[in-house]
Formats: sequence, C-alpha cells, structure tokens
Amino acid sequence: MRLHAGREDLHAPKADAAGADAELTGAVKSFDLFAIAFDDSGRAKEYQVRVTASVSLKTLPDEKVLWENQSFTFQDNYALATSAASYVDRENEVIDSVGEKFAASLVSSLLEGF
Repeated sequence: MRLHAGREDLHAPKADAAGADAELTGAVKSFDLFAIAFDDSGRAKEYQVRVTASVSLKTLPDEKVLWENQSFTFQDNYALATSAASYVDRENEVIDSVGEKFAASLVSSLLEGF
C-alpha cells in the first residue's frame, strides 16, 4: 500500500477481484506535519508526522465487515540534518517512509484484530 501526498485515497495495486475473498479500502482523513525541535538558527531539525485514515476490510462478494477503524492513526518523528548543505526539501523521502510505516502499522493492527 502506498500513501500518496495530496491524494485522499490509499492506493494498492489493483488485483483481480474475481478470486479475492476480501477487500481492504481506505481514505486519508488528515495528514499533519509539525516541527517539534529546532536548531540554534531556528530551523526545524525534527518533525512529527500524523496520518489519520478511515479503513475497512470486507469480505467479497457479500461485503461483510471483518475489521474497520474510522480513525486509524499513525504517528512518527523524523529528524533532519540541519547543515546548510544537507538542509534541503526531503518531503518526498519522508512521505515514502511514512507510507511504508503506515502500511506496516495498519497490517499489524489488522492482524491483531483477529
């Protein structure tokens, strides 16, 4: 599952639903980014990212809900190097990392629900 910035939906590669027993769907409700630590120059050196999504796992074809969380929240902190040479826009790198960790956290929560 990939989390794409600027989009509202969680995307996973589409599989042929004909042989599937269940479908996982979701929508990002919020994506928040907060500076939580600063260097001596006042530049942010650590951020906290929080993603909240509505997620549902349903059986196919009858769509019986197996697991659902309307406010699934993932939160993590990211440190940045603050030297002038390395203080560049790392937004895409952080978004990819958040997407991977969000997906892993979601799978873990889903499996713990059974």
